[in-house]
Amino acid sequence: MDVGILKRTIYVSGLTTKSLAHQARVIPYWLLRVSELRRYPEWLDPYVTNRSVMWSAGSGIDRPDYMGYLSYIDKHIIGRHAYLQYDDFRDPNATTWYLKDMRRRGYNPLPILQPGGNSMLLHSEDLVFLSGLLQMDDMERSDYLDKHLMVGIRAKVHLLGIKDAPWFAPYAAAIQGDHSLRETHGFWRQRCTERSDEFGEQWIPYSPMLYRYRA
Repeated sequence: MDVGILKRTIYVSGLTTKSLAHQARVIPYWLLRVSELRRYPEWLDPYVTNRSVMWSAGSGIDRPDYMGYLSYIDKHIIGRHAYLQYDDFRDPNATTWYLKDMRRRGYNPLPILQPGGNSMLLHSEDLVFLSGLLQMDDMERSDYLDKHLMVGIRAKVHLLGIKDAPWFAPYAAAIQGDHSLRETHGFWRQRCTERSDEFGEQWIPYSPMLYRYRA
């Protein structure tokens, strides 16, 4: 049975154009990717004022290299918004190194935990971003989250790429997620107000034992 209510926050991502940013202006939580915006667009400044904004390096061929990401942080992000560490989705050990090196250089990035990575982050950090979840099938994802979040951990977690309530309901630590507006923007343009309630602060049943996303 449900034992309470869990608050979580869904960030909107995939804001690659001024048009999409304008459509998402009613949402106060944004996750922006350097790879999608490439150069910092001048039109973005008015939209990121008085808003909770986080940045990541992103993925794909337009993703900056490590030093390019640091340069982007220096020019456009530091002192204004939160930002995730640089990572390598193919190499958890390299991702661990990037976190240590960024902090050694004086940056304060939000850490990313990838499958096969250093799970001790969940016991030493305040907020950890779980990566690689979208590449798992439902059963694998449930087992992975059970293994890492059904134990006593210090960190709160952000489920990267996840927004659906059943993935959050079993885990008190899962307080954040995100979803790309690009996947639904055609429908969004027609029903902007109705779509906005999928993002931002959400309240869902907290059901650690019975509420699963399994068939």
